[in-house]
Amino acid sequence: MFAKALAFLSGTLLVCQLPDLAPVGRVLPLLAAGAALLLLRRLAWVGAVIAGICWAWLCAQHALAHGIDPALNGRQWMVTGEIVSVPRVSADHTSFDLSALEAPEAIAGLRRIRLSWYETGVDLKPGERWRLRVRLRHAHGLRNPGAYDYEGKLFADGIDATGYVVRCPCNARVRGRDWRTPVLGLRAAIAARVAAALGSSPYVGIVQNLAVGVDDRVTREQWQVFAGTGTTHLMAISGFHVAGVALLAMWLVRAAWRVAGGTRACRIDVESCIGMAAGLSYALAAGMSVPTQRTLVMLAVALGARLLRRATSVWDLLGLSLAGVLLLDPFASLGAGFWLSFATVAGILFAFEGRPGRRSEWRDLVPTQLAVTLCLLPLTPALFGTVAILGPCINLVAIPFFSLLLVPAILAGIALMILPGGIADLWFRFIERLIALTFPALDALASSPLALMHVAHRPIWTLGMLAAGMLWVLMPWPLMLRALGMLLALPALTWRPAPLAVGAFELTVLDVGQGLSVFIATRGHALLFDTGPGPQSGRALAEFSVIPFLERRFEPRVDVLVLSHSDRDHVGGAEAVRTAVAVDRQFVGGDLRRDTARACVAGESWSWDGVRFEFLNPAPAAIPGSAVSDNDGSCVLRVSGPGGAALVTGDIEAAAERALLARHRVERSEVVVVPHHGSRGSSSAAFVAAVAPNWAVASAGYDNRWRFPRPDVMARWHAAGAATFTTATSGAVTFRFGPHGLQGPPQEYRKAERRFWHVD
Repeated sequence: MFAKALAFLSGTLLVCQLPDLAPVGRVLPLLAAGAALLLLRRLAWVGAVIAGICWAWLCAQHALAHGIDPALNGRQWMVTGEIVSVPRVSADHTSFDLSALEAPEAIAGLRRIRLSWYETGVDLKPGERWRLRVRLRHAHGLRNPGAYDYEGKLFADGIDATGYVVRCPCNARVRGRDWRTPVLGLRAAIAARVAAALGSSPYVGIVQNLAVGVDDRVTREQWQVFAGTGTTHLMAISGFHVAGVALLAMWLVRAAWRVAGGTRACRIDVESCIGMAAGLSYALAAGMSVPTQRTLVMLAVALGARLLRRATSVWDLLGLSLAGVLLLDPFASLGAGFWLSFATVAGILFAFEGRPGRRSEWRDLVPTQLAVTLCLLPLTPALFGTVAILGPCINLVAIPFFSLLLVPAILAGIALMILPGGIADLWFRFIERLIALTFPALDALASSPLALMHVAHRPIWTLGMLAAGMLWVLMPWPLMLRALGMLLALPALTWRPAPLAVGAFELTVLDVGQGLSVFIATRGHALLFDTGPGPQSGRALAEFSVIPFLERRFEPRVDVLVLSHSDRDHVGGAEAVRTAVAVDRQFVGGDLRRDTARACVAGESWSWDGVRFEFLNPAPAAIPGSAVSDNDGSCVLRVSGPGGAALVTGDIEAAAERALLARHRVERSEVVVVPHHGSRGSSSAAFVAAVAPNWAVASAGYDNRWRFPRPDVMARWHAAGAATFTTATSGAVTFRFGPHGLQGPPQEYRKAERRFWHVD
């Protein structure tokens, strides 16, 4: 069964790699062939692959049929719907999912909408029905190498559109909490009770998350501590917790049955039914994550076999749980939790099933943790680009603390809520003190240089060999023979990207929304020009775009950081970048303060690895207190090598362009980053003719309110002979200059890594 489940998974993964989907009618013959092959024992695995393809295909077509037409982006609508998530309250807004019940015909097909309400004091409860004026658009996210696929996450969550609530007196609650949403109401009530008990404690979010999976009050710094110590998995309500609740319920039934003196056969039936009901109830209250789904399916199969008095192997249980999760959601594999959950269980089973001799449970802790670490070793670089070096050692203590002490104590606190007198509040405060005593130790370990190591992106074949090597090491063979498995791991451990040649450079215009960030690398140096917009809802977009890109490239330092001028869409992520990577030198332009940085001055230049860097703007006379605007005081950088040149222009406008032309500072460049995001106040005809590029890239946000880049501006660049790109539709755009010219066409990341859920 496990092999067939893996084959079914392979089919769903094949569909997830497709850039587009053909009509459903074309897969119906394939579905018939798969059904026939499933009946043939020798070819059943082929049938399972085909079944996975067809199931994922049909589900994908159904999901895509409900999306919003991009032509309707930005319009306002009156929508009546029901809140179908626990609202997440931030400093400046509340976000929630709305199930549309009544909507205009043009958007009547929408099922679930993710909304933000930018007003304080809004009191939203799960299950309430509201009539709201909303501004919607189809799902769209930033697309950069190494960054999170936000659109894929929305697709996997079943979100058909995103938007925000428009301020309007017409926004009103139509009906209170619906009795049909008791689970969401219970989760929200428990989270509220925990918050009331702990008040302003910094650890209230941790308790809420471990209790019912509500994590909006877990701070970014706390997530970083868990990530740095390899203990993030402990913050998810796992299958262990669900199984523990089920086993506890079964133990209570057994104890009561012994007192009552009932028959054993009847007791087994009652135990199994109540255990399943308890596990299901807790999984629902915890949000039904992939690990809880896996455990529920395994519980159902195991307890079903117990009811039928049939023996079932653990591998069959795991295979059935894998198939069950994929039948419920064929796109569960898009989430990291899916891989971490099943790899952990499979690794433990692979390492210990069938081993001779009985060991004590405590002696098994170290080899179990070692087996889990080896199984996750190929996954964590692929999923997160990191390796938690101290993680295995920390988890030897953290796993028992969380799973055997903290989580049971929190569950006991939930049970105590039914008692009067505030006993539950006292109990939750006791739990908070336990966390307060231990969290500083985790924080200190996370600050260690050995805590978390970022690794460069590796080819998939090296990670495949690493996985094979780890399985080899876990085989029940003599130690010396198992040690040979490390040879298979060598390609992944020793792989390094090929360095650029002398005189070559690589330029990437990152997709940072309505802002600018350009990365330039030579053989041994790196420069970052601007860092994208400032914080939105507490976090800078650089944390989702620039920093993951640098980590994917394994850039632990930036030799030069250029902040072109003071606009927040250019320098808002500077602090986040400086925190994440070391910066050797910094240049600033416009109205930015120059306390610890040098000013960009036209004529200043340097060379790295045969590549010349030169500032063209602002002019020396325009540095202190001149009448030049902040935009026209932007740094302008020209990068040139034997194979060509690129011009990065910041936000300069027509006046600065005329000044550059008057000072004869403009030369032809193969690539230009279009000034000021393609606004009408820039890219004058004379400037465009002087640069005469082959490629022009405008960095602009998708569906931005200024409608940048302006079509007439891009038409001027196109008329001058340039192929034009916009990061909103191309994602990150990368140019590779070799010593003898551009090495092929530019790479548009959104198109190169397109999947069928990417609408444009």
